[in-house]
Amino acid sequence: MIIWLDPNLNQSDDDEQTRTVIMHLRCIVNCVETFVDFDRCINYITEIKDEEFFLIVSRLLNDHIIILISEMTNLLTIYLLRYSNQSDYERLAQQCNKVKGNFTCIESLCGVLKKDVNHFEKDLTPISTITFSAITNMNELEPSFMYSQLLKEILLESEYEDKNETDFVQFCRLLYDNNRHELPTIEGFERNYTPKSSIWWYTRGCFIYAMINKALRTQNIHVIMKMGFFVRDLHRQIEVFYRHANHCSPFAVYRGQGLLHSEFEKMKKNKHGLVSFNSFLSTSTDRKVAYLYADSAAQNPNMMGILFRVEIDPSISTVPFTSLNNISYFGDTEKEILFSIHTIFRMTSIEQIESRLWQINLMLTDDNDQQLILLKENIGKVTQGPTWLHRMAQLMYYMGEFDKVEETFTSL
Repeated sequence: MIIWLDPNLNQSDDDEQTRTVIMHLRCIVNCVETFVDFDRCINYITEIKDEEFFLIVSRLLNDHIIILISEMTNLLTIYLLRYSNQSDYERLAQQCNKVKGNFTCIESLCGVLKKDVNHFEKDLTPISTITFSAITNMNELEPSFMYSQLLKEILLESEYEDKNETDFVQFCRLLYDNNRHELPTIEGFERNYTPKSSIWWYTRGCFIYAMINKALRTQNIHVIMKMGFFVRDLHRQIEVFYRHANHCSPFAVYRGQGLLHSEFEKMKKNKHGLVSFNSFLSTSTDRKVAYLYADSAAQNPNMMGILFRVEIDPSISTVPFTSLNNISYFGDTEKEILFSIHTIFRMTSIEQIESRLWQINLMLTDDNDQQLILLKENIGKVTQGPTWLHRMAQLMYYMGEFDKVEETFTSL
C-alpha cells in the first residue's frame, strides 16, 4: 500500500494532475490512499496494523511528525517530496532511518519507489524455520508453517471449474477498479489464460504476481481460495517442465534478500534444521544477480542482507522446480529457477560475507528425508477430518486462532 500525505493535495475528482500521479502510483502498487489531514492519516494508519505501507510526505510536515510516524512497525519507507534543502534532509535522515530520498518531482520518486517495492516483495517472502524439537513437539512449530502446508495440500488436491476462473476475474475487476494500468491486463487474462500459460502470467509481474504473493504472505484465506485454480495450474506446470528437464549433475542456485534481525537470529540458532519458503520461490543460477539483491538489503539498517545458496542434487531430490529460460514473460534475463509453493530445504551452514551480509547454505530435501516424513505425519494427526474444511478448522482450533475458523467458512 502507498499512503500519500500532503496538506496541499487537491483531492477533487476534477484535478487532472492529481489523478495522473495516482495512476502512476497504481502502476506500482494498486492500493493508494491520499490524505490532506494529518489526524485522519494517523487514524487510518493505526487501523491497518497488518498492512505494510510506503509513505510519501510533503515539505509542510515538520521533522517531529515524520519521526513520530516512522515508529510504526508496518511502515516500510518514507519518501520526502519537495521537503526542504539538502542539509535539512540529511539531518532528518540521520534521525530517522526509514527516510529515503528528498525528491523534487513525483516522477523521480516513482522510479525509486518501483525498485523498492520489488526488493521489499522479496524481503517479505514468508519463511518458516523448523527446529529438531518442533518436529516432534507440535507446540513449538510455527503456526504459519502448518497453515501453509495444509493449504498447499488442499489447493493442489482440489478440482476446479471454469466458474472458478470467471469468479476470480470478477473479483479482480472489483479489486482493481479505476486502475487503468491493470484493468486491460485483467481483460487479457480473461481472454487468453490457459493452464499452460500460468508460468508466463506469474512471471509477467502484473496483478497475478502481486495478489498471489501478498495473499500467501498475509495468509488471506479468501484471496488464496479465489486463486486456488491458478496455484494448482502453476504447480502442475512446474512439475511438467521438471519431469522433462535433463538434470544430471548437482548444481547450485542463489537468492538474495533481506531478513529482519529477529528472523535472522532464529536461523542462526537453527543450524542443520529445516527451512520453508511459504510461497513460490524464485532463484537464480547467477550468483552476481542474487548478491546484488542481498547487498542492497544490507543497506537497510532494519535488515540483514542474506545470500541463500541452494545445493541441488537431481539424483536424490524429487522436489519440482524449473528453469524459466524461454518460458517466462521476460525470457532468461536473470537465469531464473522457480520452485513450487512451500518448498522445504535443510540448512547446512551459515557464513559471514561482510558485517551485515551473510550467506546461508541450504540443501534441497527429498521425499525420503525421515524428519520431513515425521513432520508431515504429525501435522496430519492434528488436522484430521473427512473434508478439507474440517481439516482447516481443526488446524485453526489447534493454533488457537478461532477468528480464522469463522473467516475460513464465511469466505467460501
